[in-house]
Amino acid sequence: MSSEDNVPVNNKHFRPVVTGDKWFNNPKPSQPIIFSQNSGLRVQTAGHKEIDYFNLLVSDSFYNLVIDETNLYAVEILSKSSVQARISHWKDLTVDEFKVFLGLLFHTSTIRLNKLEDY
Repeated sequence: MSSEDNVPVNNKHFRPVVTGDKWFNNPKPSQPIIFSQNSGLRVQTAGHKEIDYFNLLVSDSFYNLVIDETNLYAVEILSKSSVQARISHWKDLTVDEFKVFLGLLFHTSTIRLNKLEDY
């Protein structure tokens, strides 16, 4: 309970609004937003598969940046590593390998299987 007005603080329906110096427990309803444009995509996709829509969000420059930075970081880590380090060899990551990794990451996060080999 709050010290003022004996109103429960943890009630999820209690959402006070601050206007100026006063609190109001029942805010005025907001005005609806009028949309004047057509809904939907404003660009064409290469196809109608999920990957086509994903590719609208993730560009080749994104993939190349991740690949370049990952490979640079691996070189940096290898130059500082000792004989007993967990990483002693690095094969440069490719865009295709990274795309497979992302696909598996998304797949394993949405579909639960008992063994990693089942993916």
